[in-house]
Amino acid sequence: MAVHDGTASSHSGRHQEGHQGGSHHGCAICGYQDNGEIAHIEAVADTLNNSPDNLIFLCPNHHTKYDLGKPSSNITPEVVRAAKLMKRSTRQRIMRHEANATKLFLGVTSLLKGIEQKLKKEGTSGDLAQVYMTETRSLMERMPDLIANASEAATADKDLGEVGAAIVQQIPVRAGAAR
Repeated sequence: MAVHDGTASSHSGRHQEGHQGGSHHGCAICGYQDNGEIAHIEAVADTLNNSPDNLIFLCPNHHTKYDLGKPSSNITPEVVRAAKLMKRSTRQRIMRHEANATKLFLGVTSLLKGIEQKLKKEGTSGDLAQVYMTETRSLMERMPDLIANASEAATADKDLGEVGAAIVQQIPVRAGAAR
């Protein structure tokens, strides 16, 4: 069991904020969000391990139960490690969603800038301008589906690869030109 050695309170505010965020601002065991503490999974007095992998955010009650290792407590090292792994997996999944959404919006922004540059270069006269505007509207109408694809890819632990290919297929081209 981890033995409280007084170092948990010495962690910087930035360090604590990182662990709170990693636990979604709540105790990794019960989710209590009013206050919490950074706990060592393996006692720092035994391991000298103060790395983020050895730290977890717990409410005061679970931190105390874990540190004291009461036999009546279900807060074992295995439970704490499982909670840490679950929180890490959730955070990675959230980060994949954020990354895929960012890639999607950067891709769409790039396409729209390309359309804008083509319009400036080729002029905004008549039919060609209408084609580009139609393609732009069509791309914007497809955004909900592209966002859903990006979300599905993240949920399946995939990068934006297939969605990126779908975006490329949406690039407006001049009539008769090959993609």
